[in-house]
Amino acid sequence: MLNESSNHIKDSCDCHVSLPQAPIGSVEVSISCSSNQSSVSCSSEGDQITYNWTLNGIILEQGPMVRNTTIQLNETSAIGNISCSVKNHVSHAQKTIG
Repeated sequence: MLNESSNHIKDSCDCHVSLPQAPIGSVEVSISCSSNQSSVSCSSEGDQITYNWTLNGIILEQGPMVRNTTIQLNETSAIGNISCSVKNHVSHAQKTIG
């Protein structure tokens, strides 16, 4: 662009900065039981992680994850394999217990 008053050329550009994301670390799943309920926790490291809980392939809960997520299950409905899947734009990981 030419600036008429000073006869200088001005450059303009659109700059996009892309910051790398940390990949998913190992997924850890733990269970604690009390009376008729189980508390299942899932934790992982990484940037902008989303999680997905499934029981025998059926999605129970999903959303953004900050360090860990916990789900409550009653013992009669928690028969089978429960999985915690975590992912971001760089990688994904899953841990299944049953």
